[in-house]
Amino acid sequence: MTDIKDKLVRMIKNQDISSIELMANSLGIPEAQVQDLLIELTEEKRLNGYLTPDGRRYFSRDVKPSQKPAVHKEGKQPRFLEYDTRPGRIVAVIGLILVAAAIVFLFQAGGDLVRENFGTALLLIGLLIMMGGCYQIGRRPTP
Repeated sequence: MTDIKDKLVRMIKNQDISSIELMANSLGIPEAQVQDLLIELTEEKRLNGYLTPDGRRYFSRDVKPSQKPAVHKEGKQPRFLEYDTRPGRIVAVIGLILVAAAIVFLFQAGGDLVRENFGTALLLIGLLIMMGGCYQIGRRPTP
């Protein structure tokens, strides 16, 4: 039994394994027995940690942060991620301006059929241009 306990301590301290299932598979014993052994080792002060409430993991409290410096990536973005949405935004804003102008024009038509038809046509054109700009924005090529 002490051989299994020693293997369990080495597994947790050297290999940083926290999964009870992996420990049980590696030692060839049931998970319930691994949980009991971990509780015993914690009470004996050979391990400093705790079992999760569901009993699926054992977390050690002796974990130290890595001494390695953080790696900062200073590279260029891949070509497929570079996509300029400015033309699509410009076209969509022009379409929105045309829609707003058409609505104002329709309100000021005052019952004149020719002006109402022109305003309706302008509204349709503005909506089409705005939808084209939105399509251009959402048309990013897949990698």
